[in-house]
Amino acid sequence: MDDSLLVFIRRAIRALLILIVLGVVLNDAIRTAGAVSLASDGMNAASGAAIDSASAAPDDVAAGNAAAADAAEVLGTRLEAYEQVVVETAGARQARVAVTVSAPLDRTLIAAPIVGLINGTPSSGWYTDPRIVLSRATQVSVLGTSN
Repeated sequence: MDDSLLVFIRRAIRALLILIVLGVVLNDAIRTAGAVSLASDGMNAASGAAIDSASAAPDDVAAGNAAAADAAEVLGTRLEAYEQVVVETAGARQARVAVTVSAPLDRTLIAAPIVGLINGTPSSGWYTDPRIVLSRATQVSVLGTSN
C-alpha cells in the first residue's frame, strides 16, 4: 500500500471518531437543555399551584401538595418534595412554600453521570433514572391575622 493512502485512511478514521464524539456531546447538551427547560416549566407550574393553594387554605398542606403534584405531572415532571409552613409575625400570616421538581434526562451518555455526581446519586443509578432536579422556595402573604 502506498504511504499516502495509509495517511488518508488514518486521517479519515480520526475525523470520523472526532465527529462521533462531538455528536455525542452535542446530543447530551441538547437533551440536558431540554430537561432543564422541562424541569423549570414543571417547577413554575407546581410553585404556582402551591401558592394558589396556600393563599386559599394556608393550613391545608395536603391540598397544596396535591395541587403541586398534579401541576408538575401535567407537564411530565415529578414533584420530589413539598413543604408548606405558616408563619405568624406581628399580626400578619405568611405561608412559606418550598417545591422541588425533577424532569427525566433520557438517552444521554455523558450528562447522566455528571448529573448523578451533582445530585449525589450512586453510580448504579446514573443510567437507570437520571433526573434534573430544581427547587424553589416562595413566601406568600395570607389573608387574615393571627389570634
